[in-house]
Amino acid sequence: MKKNLDVTNKILRVGGTFIFAIIMLQTLVQAQSAVFEREFRAGDKAEISVSTSGGSIEVKGGTSDKVVVKAFAYSYGKVVSSADLDNWEITAEDIGGKIVIKAEKESNKGWLRGSNNVSIGFEVEVPTNTKTEAKTSGGRIEISDLVGEQKAYTSGGSLRAENIVGDIDMRTSGGSIRVENIQGSADIRTSGGSIRARKVSGGLLARTSGGSLTLTEISGKVEARTSGGGIELEMTQPLESVDVATSGGSVVVEIPEDLGYDLELRGNRVRTELKNFTGSSTRDYVEGSMNGGGIPVRARTSGGSVSIRYH
Repeated sequence: MKKNLDVTNKILRVGGTFIFAIIMLQTLVQAQSAVFEREFRAGDKAEISVSTSGGSIEVKGGTSDKVVVKAFAYSYGKVVSSADLDNWEITAEDIGGKIVIKAEKESNKGWLRGSNNVSIGFEVEVPTNTKTEAKTSGGRIEISDLVGEQKAYTSGGSLRAENIVGDIDMRTSGGSIRVENIQGSADIRTSGGSIRARKVSGGLLARTSGGSLTLTEISGKVEARTSGGGIELEMTQPLESVDVATSGGSVVVEIPEDLGYDLELRGNRVRTELKNFTGSSTRDYVEGSMNGGGIPVRARTSGGSVSIRYH
C-alpha cells in the first residue's frame, strides 16, 4: 500500500512539474507577443523609414517580397504584452512607395518623456534590396543582410550593421558601433563608445571621443579619430589613403609592404622599419617617402606611440 502511494505521489510530482513547465512556456510566448503587426507586399525592392522613442530597432533582409512589421512593448528592458499603450500611437503606412513605420507618444509626439517606463521596439523583415533609415532616441539599432543605402541614428544605444552591399551612415551619442562585411563606404560616429569595423571595402570614416578603434581588413580611404583610446588599423588593397589620430592612446597601422607611401608619423615614439626611404626620421617623428612614394599615410598621437607594420 505504501509502495503504491509513493508511486502515485511521484506521478503527481512529475505531472505537476510538466504542467508548470507548459504554463511557464505559454506565459513566455504571450509575454513576447507583438502588440502591433502589419504586412506589405513590396516586390523585389523596398524603401523603409522606422522611428521610435526609447526602443530598439532591428531590420533584417530575407528572400521574401514582403515587408513584415512587428512592434513590441518593453518595460524596464523586458518584453511585456500587458503594457498600457493608451497614449501610444503605432503606425505603418505605404506613402508613395515608401513604408513609414512609427511609434509615437501621443502626449509628446516623437520623443519619450513618459511616465510608465514603456517603450516600443520594432522588428522588421524586408526584401534583400531595401533602403533603410532608422531612428530611435533610446535604444539599439541593428541592420543586416541588405542591399542598398542604410542609415541609423540613436542618441542612447549601440549600433550594428553586417552583410551590407551599399553605403552605411550610423551615428550614436551613447553607445558602441560594430560593423562587418560592408561592400560600400561606412561613415560611423559615436561620442560615447568604441568602434569595431571588419571587412569594409569602400572606405571608412570612423570617429569617437570616448573609446578605442579596432579596424581590420579595410580598403579604400580611411579617416579615423578618437580622443579617448587607441587605434588599430589593418589595411588591404586597394588602398587610397590613411589618416588616423588620437590624443589618448597608441596607434598601430598595418599596410601592404610592396606599395609606395608618403609617410607622416608623429608620437611619443615612432616604431617602423623604413625600406627604400627618403626623408627625415627621428625618435618621435618620420616624414618622407618609401618605395618611391604615392599613398598618403598620416598617423599621429600625443598620448602614446605610433607603429607601422607591413604584411
